[in-house]
Amino acid sequence: MKTVISLLLGLTSFPTRGSEVTMKIRKLTEDDAEAVREVAVASWNSTYKEIYDSEYIEQWLSDHYSIEGIKKDIRKSLNDDGLLFLGAFSDSVCIGFIECKFSGAEAELLRLYLIPEKVGQGNGKDLLQYAENFLWRHNVKKCFLEVNCKNTRAISFYESFGFRITGTKDEQYSMVKAY
Repeated sequence: MKTVISLLLGLTSFPTRGSEVTMKIRKLTEDDAEAVREVAVASWNSTYKEIYDSEYIEQWLSDHYSIEGIKKDIRKSLNDDGLLFLGAFSDSVCIGFIECKFSGAEAELLRLYLIPEKVGQGNGKDLLQYAENFLWRHNVKKCFLEVNCKNTRAISFYESFGFRITGTKDEQYSMVKAY
């Protein structure tokens, strides 16, 4: 079986184990802001509950994932060729998103989140592969990211994609991957 991903300009198949699942990856629009917030809230509450207290998580989400703030980020990505902000949709429901910025030969993965029910099913892999292919087609040679030192699942995920830890700052690992 395979996971079929409907991309912006056609279809691409990625082989996986299990049943056939359809996931559409597309640029986000302002109409997606509420769905992006829902993904962020679910992901943060699941991922960081053992790392941060609930007050910190609530404040972070309030500061970084207000509907107006998300709409602003989406507008910016639609008007800036150096930004990529994509949503992953299954049955028209947003299950995750990824945001990257790039300039010249370097890119930074800013955020990648999935709803908890979709973690471990290949959705994050497909989303990151799509973004990496986009960056590669735009001549990016190196991608950076930061990840919380205690977020071991994410660290393992990124390492499986070839990212390597290059440093530590403020409880964050810096990771890099060369293409």
